[in-house]
Amino acid sequence: MAAGTGPPLGGFLIEIADWRWIFLINIPVGLLIIAAGRAGLREAREEDARGLPDLLGAALSAAGLGLLALAIIQGGSWGWRSLDTIACFVAAAVLIAWLVRRCLVHPQPVVEPALMRIPSFAIGNLGTLLFALAFFSMILGNVLFLTGVWQYSILKAGLAVLPGPLLTTVVAIPAGRIADRFGHRMVIVPGTIVYAIGLLVLRASGAEPDFLTTWLPGQSLVGTGIGLAFPALGAASVADVPADGYGSASAVGAAFRQFGAVLGTALLIAIIGTPTTLSAALDASDRAFFLGIAAALAAGLVALALRPVRATVDLPVAAANPTAAIEPVKP
Repeated sequence: MAAGTGPPLGGFLIEIADWRWIFLINIPVGLLIIAAGRAGLREAREEDARGLPDLLGAALSAAGLGLLALAIIQGGSWGWRSLDTIACFVAAAVLIAWLVRRCLVHPQPVVEPALMRIPSFAIGNLGTLLFALAFFSMILGNVLFLTGVWQYSILKAGLAVLPGPLLTTVVAIPAGRIADRFGHRMVIVPGTIVYAIGLLVLRASGAEPDFLTTWLPGQSLVGTGIGLAFPALGAASVADVPADGYGSASAVGAAFRQFGAVLGTALLIAIIGTPTTLSAALDASDRAFFLGIAAALAAGLVALALRPVRATVDLPVAAANPTAAIEPVKP
């Protein structure tokens, strides 16, 4: 629902005010989340906490990913063999390698090495990264196509991409029930295929606007594919994680999703460039759609390694009795 309301809201803000308001809108949203969290959540403390989390490791992950994105985005204009591009790639590799090293030795690492030894956790997060690459590159790519090729306004483009995310919201709930019964890959793999087919339909869009017969069917397939695949990938990544590691495992999964978003956006910008003619814009959109298709199908291939049907799950005490794991917070 957030993905569906974001583009129209952003378009509305740009129409009535200024593009900088898209950053200011996060302030009241953040305040509402804080208020809701204080009212509805209760704190639980870890008695065996091992000190502060690895803040340097978090900085290394941000800097390494940022340099990688910079190299991908600017490689076309700087030159892929230029000293600046090569330096960014090398620096990113060094920082990421340093991060891996710190994760192996730090008592509170950014990514707990033990989690990566859980097959479903590693597979689910790799699939999440790849599908996020496909998903977030197309969020931007679709709007650029609608505004640059079909000459839609920002607000109209935001409304045009709304059907897909709304359908995602409808599909995700029954998809989760199917995944619980038959295994996550039974919905992830079909979801990635449906998503890729939807992008193929969108790719058929020409220079003339054709919302009802091309764009709407393509958006509907894309939204269905997202509803099938994306939530199930996140669920698969934590399915076999012990109860006491669920919080950190969920945080790592969110980080992989954001890594995919950064890489997808950077690759999209590098692929489409700055077309100055209609034919160049259509060629750029073709390349962008192929990026999404390739990344989505790669996520489906990764998901094939998941177990076809989950074993019978013994619910931990905290799941059977949610209040059992909550310690009262002393004033």
